[in-house]
Amino acid sequence: WVKPQDLTPFYEEARRKTEETGIKHHVDHIIPISHDLICGLNCPNNLQVLTAEDNLRKSNKFEIEF
Repeated sequence: WVKPQDLTPFYEEARRKTEETGIKHHVDHIIPISHDLICGLNCPNNLQVLTAEDNLRKSNKFEIEF
């Protein structure tokens, strides 16, 4: 139900930020796709752009906010 063009803006933003800042950026899944307790989706509501350093530090973790 998610079309590739729905995800494209996140990858374009990561590329743009990398070019503008010289700092590598990644598209991150807020709720990880692969985790022992939960499985996130590959959809726009579960994506964010982070620096590569922050994304690698985050790894396969997530925090629940209520």
